Amino acid sequence: MIRRLIGRVPDRLLRLVKFGLVGVSGIGVNTLALFVFSGFIGIHYLVGIVLATQASTAWNFTLSDIWVFNRASAEKNLWHRFWMFWTLNNTALLFRWPIVYLLTDVASVHYLVSNLISLVIVMLARFGFSDILIWRQRDPASVG
Repeated sequence: MIRRLIGRVPDRLLRLVKFGLVGVSGIGVNTLALFVFSGFIGIHYLVGIVLATQASTAWNFTLSDIWVFNRASAEKNLWHRFWMFWTLNNTALLFRWPIVYLLTDVASVHYLVSNLISLVIVMLARFGFSDILIWRQRDPASVG
C-alpha cells in the first residue's frame, strides 16, 4: 500500500521531500556545531556560521548523495558532486551572513534563531541547484 502511494508521487516532489528531511537533520547538525563553536568555545557567531556550514555540508552531502539523489545514476563523479555541493553551500553564506547579521545585531534576535531562519530561506534555492546541476540524472537513452 505505501509503495503504491509513493509510486504515485512524482520523482521530483519525492526528492524535494527527502531533501527537506535531510535538510532538517542538517539544520540540527549546523545548529549544534554553531553552538559548540560560538556558544561553548566562544568564536564570533559569524565565523561560527562558516565552521558550522562545513560540518553540515559534509552531513547533508552524504545523506543527499546516498538517499535523495541516487548517486549511482548521477552524471558527475563523487568528488565533482561534493565540490559542487560544497561550493553551493559556501556561496549561500554570501546570502545568509547579511540575514544573520541583520537579525542578530540589528533586530536583537538570538544568533542561533537567526541562523535557523537563514537556513530555511536558502533551502529551496539549494534544492533547485542540487537537483538540476549536481545530481542531474543520466539520460536513460545514453546509458548502454
